[in-house]
Amino acid sequence: MTDRAEETLALLNEELKGRLERQDATAARLDTKLTLVIGFVVAAIPLLLARQIELIAGITAVVALASVFVVALDGLRPRHWRVVPEPQPLVDEFSGRTPYEVLGALVGTRVVAFERNRKVTRHKSRRLNQSIAMLLMAVIASGISLQIRTAQNGSRQGISVDQRPTIRDARSPK
Repeated sequence: MTDRAEETLALLNEELKGRLERQDATAARLDTKLTLVIGFVVAAIPLLLARQIELIAGITAVVALASVFVVALDGLRPRHWRVVPEPQPLVDEFSGRTPYEVLGALVGTRVVAFERNRKVTRHKSRRLNQSIAMLLMAVIASGISLQIRTAQNGSRQGISVDQRPTIRDARSPK
């Protein structure tokens, strides 16, 4: 147990501590993004249902939005997040040990915590990516649904889609 070995362990301990803090910040940012996706879905579904939508594309959009909600919610599901050191076990187990032994134990527990927390952040990241991809599909389906409904409404009024007035027509002098 040389001073050099203790310095090395102290350096490793500080690096791992910083990595765990950055990992915790990453998980918090992923949670924020997943919450925003859920908020968007909660706002979008009633707006979509309030419009007269084309049946198949509209149902596809609503189902896709509901799927986005479920996937994003799974990403937010509470999981066991490792925070080290746990205060009471640390005091109980290491109060009579040398600094070298304490640093060695801290380094070991921080490595284990980092690896377990990595699984949680990967899961959150996958769920965010999946929900964004499904959200894109839902937006496309709702756009198609609204376009079809708009075209159907225009043809029912005896106006073809190409002959409907546009904003430009309303501004031009007669």
